[in-house]
Amino acid sequence: MAYSLKTLVQQALSKQHAPAWHITLFERWHTIVGDLNQVMRLEKIVGNMLIIGVYDASWMQELHMLSSVLVQTINQHLDVPHINRIRFRQVARSTIKKTRTAEQPVSPMPSLPSLTTKQQAVLNKITDEQLRTYLHTFLGRLRLSGSSDSASLRGPGSQNKKRLA
Repeated sequence: MAYSLKTLVQQALSKQHAPAWHITLFERWHTIVGDLNQVMRLEKIVGNMLIIGVYDASWMQELHMLSSVLVQTINQHLDVPHINRIRFRQVARSTIKKTRTAEQPVSPMPSLPSLTTKQQAVLNKITDEQLRTYLHTFLGRLRLSGSSDSASLRGPGSQNKKRLA
């Protein structure tokens, strides 16, 4: 049997013997604060004081300056004015991990860059798949940047040895 979140919250609050205005405030919170819901959330009700979590310090300063207006607005949405004071505290924005839906296609793996026959033969001798894939990508990047000549792959000092020979 499925229940709406609204129903579950009402049941939980009624079991804690929360006053009816707490439930009303919780239900109407998004309507009361409007777009400010993007920068804050209702954290706690303590007596006649609200504790509001704010995601950004600059918004906390702005909301503090507007706290009397917020108290007025919140009380207008309640049957009887209950809120006397608002306290703000900075909180982290909770993140919800998104799962892929059927509408969101999985992006294909990027294709590995093409290599020379010699490079491919050397890579085929490597048994560790992860290392082979990494080296394949690395060699492909070198090739795309124009640095895949054998001198640059030999390392520093290799040209000195070539001159001595």
